[in-house]
Amino acid sequence: MTKGKDISPVRIFQKLLQVLTSINSSCVLEIDGKGLKITCADDNYRCIGKAFISRQAFPKWKVSSKLSMVINLDFLKKVLSSNASIEEVKQTDNSRIEILFGKPTRMMLSIQNDGENDAKDIESMRTSVGTTIFKTVIRSQELGLFLKTVGQICDEITFQVNSKVLVSTTNFLNFTTSKLLSTEVINKKPRCLRFSVPTKYLSALLPVLNFTDSLKLSLTDNNIVVVLLQFGKKYKLRLFISSRIG
Repeated sequence: MTKGKDISPVRIFQKLLQVLTSINSSCVLEIDGKGLKITCADDNYRCIGKAFISRQAFPKWKVSSKLSMVINLDFLKKVLSSNASIEEVKQTDNSRIEILFGKPTRMMLSIQNDGENDAKDIESMRTSVGTTIFKTVIRSQELGLFLKTVGQICDEITFQVNSKVLVSTTNFLNFTTSKLLSTEVINKKPRCLRFSVPTKYLSALLPVLNFTDSLKLSLTDNNIVVVLLQFGKKYKLRLFISSRIG
């Protein structure tokens, strides 16, 4: 369920970029007739983030073919900081996209594809996810409160699954915190699972947790934790995080 129906598309766009720039400011923008996708990875490829915004989020969308280009998210965030509405996204030729902004700025942003390194960058961000062995649904508010409590004092959060119970724990010096998360658990392989992920990647989600009531978390046989947040039919955010098992 989505809470953000009355929130402007620009506001949601800003928050999605805030999540992705905490991973890496350099990213690949892919755009086609369905919408736009932004993909970025941290320097050691421990985490890959993918945000999708449907064409339905924009008043006018005129894109006839698929384009991809490397862009800097820090600059795009500054452009969006004016809170100007996005009036139109259009393709002007085979390598250029124009974004037209309305009030209060009334400006046009042109993004040019240089075509040199894009294919290499896109291919390096492909994720071999594997087969899901466990998945669950977590309440966004509950996870947000937990991350605000422990996010500044621990490097990793450990999840333990036993039957249909998901417990998250953190360790700091001689302190250990344990949190039973209210979840719907589907454990495809009925066994005890224990896996850890860096706290910073989950904490990166804090700006968007209030847009949705719940998020999906899954673990694959390639030891990849997949976190999915979906805001209605227009917005989707996924993180692929390499986990430590045991």
